[in-house]
Parts: sequence; structure tokens; C-alpha cells
Amino acid sequence: MKDGLDTDGDRWTNQETLLLLKGIEKFNDNWNHIAGHVGTKSKAQCIHHFIRLPVADGLLENIEVPEASLPSGMQSSGFLHSDSNVHHKQRVNVRYSTTSDEATTPQEGDGVLTLISYDMDLRECTWGIVDVKINRQQSSKGKPLSKKQREWRLQTPFESLKLVRLDYRRMDEHDQYESVGLDDSLEDERNLDETMVD
Repeated sequence: MKDGLDTDGDRWTNQETLLLLKGIEKFNDNWNHIAGHVGTKSKAQCIHHFIRLPVADGLLENIEVPEASLPSGMQSSGFLHSDSNVHHKQRVNVRYSTTSDEATTPQEGDGVLTLISYDMDLRECTWGIVDVKINRQQSSKGKPLSKKQREWRLQTPFESLKLVRLDYRRMDEHDQYESVGLDDSLEDERNLDETMVD
């Protein structure tokens, strides 16, 4: 089934996985185009399969769009392995749309988040906030995040995700590296695209 999830959606052939990786290289993070490139899977299935792929760092160096990779470490239920710290410190630049009862048009939000869990049945992700400079500046003027902020969660339906850009640099407990804002990283890409056109 192309538009929804089916029971065979978790079964990927090597050819489909190769098409997925080539689509990511070609279309960056435009998941609709990537799903079209694969041809047999939906956008949600492509995202789900990709975040479960074990991609070696050496392979990532050969991919022009390294943000489009996330190491393995998730269970099929969508919750993180308790013995795996791979995703716990994974930074993800996320842009999403939100709707509320008061607003008639969807609003966009963005942030540097980490994937806590996902549910393929409900077709939604749960995100947490990452303790990086950009988040500390916005919330507490550079101070470390409070317990309440660290426990904050955001649930987004798959369809509301506009941009999911992965940063596969790892953070250790005491290594809170500096972050560039999402808009800054997008501006850098635009400048790079303009340079390549010239």
C-alpha cells in the first residue's frame, strides 16, 4: 500500500534500500521525492526504515548529504533500546507544523530536538529538547536546562514534519558542543547552492 502503512512495510529489499539511499543523496531531505524515487514505499515508511539503518561513519563520508543518516539502535516498537545510548544524545533539527483550536491556519515551529520514540500505528513521533547552546539561549539565557525543560516532550504526527535534518555528531554527558541555529544551517546550504550554480 503506497499511501498508508501495511504489514509488509517493514520488509525492504536490498534494491529498495539502495534506492532509498540514492534518493537521500539526490533529494537531500525531501521525503516525498525520496519516497517517489523508491517507488514502492510511502514517505513514512522511508523515514521509518532510514532511522533504523545501520550506517557506518566511513560510508557517511562518501554521502554528500551527511545529515540524512542516523545510526541503528531502535526497536521495532519505536522505543529506544535501553542498552543503547546512540539515539539518546542524537541531535535533530526539526521543523514541523502545529494546529490549535484558536488558530485557523497551521503554525510552524522548529528546534534542535532528540527523538524519544515513534509509533507507526499512531503515525507520530515524540521529541525531547537537547541541552545545546541554541536551546539554552532561548529558554534560560545560556543557563543549563532545568529538569522541567529536560522532561518536556513534543508529539508530532508524521505528516506535520516539514524538515528532519540529522546531526550525527555524538555528545557525551559532559561534552555539550555548540549548536548553530536551524536558520543558520539552512542559510549555509543556500549559500553553498548559490556557489555551486555559479
